Order: sequence, then C-alpha cells, then structure tokens
Amino acid sequence: MKKLIFWSVVMCWSTVLSAQIDIDPTTATMSLGEQPAMTATFDNAKGKLVEDTWSDFIKEYYNVKSKWNRKAEEWMSDDVSMPALGTGKPVDLYASFKEGKSNVEFTLWIDLGGVFMNRSDHREAYDEAEKIVNRFAVEVAKAQTREMLAQEQKQLEKLEGELKKLVSANERYHKEIEKAKEAIKKAEADIQQNEKDQKTAQQKIEDQKKAVDTVRKKLDSY
Repeated sequence: MKKLIFWSVVMCWSTVLSAQIDIDPTTATMSLGEQPAMTATFDNAKGKLVEDTWSDFIKEYYNVKSKWNRKAEEWMSDDVSMPALGTGKPVDLYASFKEGKSNVEFTLWIDLGGVFMNRSDHREAYDEAEKIVNRFAVEVAKAQTREMLAQEQKQLEKLEGELKKLVSANERYHKEIEKAKEAIKKAEADIQQNEKDQKTAQQKIEDQKKAVDTVRKKLDSY
C-alpha cells in the first residue's frame, strides 16, 4: 500500500514537472473570422478538465468570468486586464479546445483592441502571452494531479476496505475456531460421561437380570 502511494506521488510530480508545453503561432478561424492565434497541445488530458481549468484560471488570476459561445464553440473573456502584455488597456480573450483521442488542442486569440496579437508585430506581448499560457499549463497539470490523486485515494480506500474485510473475516474465523474447540472439549467430556453412564446402565441391567431370575425361580418353586 505504501508503494502504491509512493508511485502515485511520483506520477503526480512528473505531471507537474512536464507542465512546460510547446506554444506555436498560428492562424485559425474563430467567431470573428480567421485571426492570428497561439496554440498548444495538452497530452493525456481531457477536454472538460482543460476547459474548466481555463475558466477558473481567468477568474482567479484576472477576476473575469468567461462566457461560452455555443455557436462558435469558444470561450470569450471580455476586458481582461493583462498589464504584462504592455498594451496599456484591457484585452479580449477567445479560447477554443479541441479534444483528440489522448490530448487537447488549445487555441488562444488575443484581441488587443481592433487587432489580434501576432508574433511578428507584437513580439514582446507575444512572449508575455506565452508565459501566461505556460502558467495556465501549470494549472492544468495541477488539476490533472488533483484528479489523479482523487483516483488513487479512491483506490487506496478500496484496498483499505478490502483489508478491513479480510481482518474482520480472520477475527471471525478465530472466534469460530474457539467455539469449535469449546464444542469439541464439551463433546469429549460428554463422551466420557456417556461411557460412565453406559457402564452404570449396564450394571443396572445386570442387577435387574439377577432380580428377574430370582423372582422367576421363586415362581418356579410353586
């Protein structure tokens, strides 16, 4: 059980340490047409977990509640204050998440106010945005780790429950053995008493046979 916990911790730390991801510039279609963006891929991740983490990330770090655009299938975060980008004014964020077989493709568009950020024209802002995405990647890794920890904890509780049942069964078996020993001890004592009672009964029978013979002889004498 200790080994199980140890390897779970190792896996969790591996997830956190691998949080640094590759971020690439791209151009992708979104609700406002084809615009410059940045994209990253989260391996071994679930779409819902990454999306929920993004909403929580924007809320926690920038105090902005993201809105879901069902038609465009993207999250929109309006008037986000990101001083690190150096724009001097809030920006609008658009994010999409495409889930694959074993990964999630994350695309982020940053509207600087009439123009979307791209690496060629906004190199310093782009570099800062990469840092923000990497910080988000750490939050995704932490969320994955919490999910993994919950699963391992559930498995641990299951194993502990099974052990508890085995211990309980073992105690029950010992009690049954003790009861059986007592029953055997009593049966042995009963056997001894029974054998004594048989001898006594046999003696009584012999005595009674003599009594019967005595009476029969008396009857024959008439």
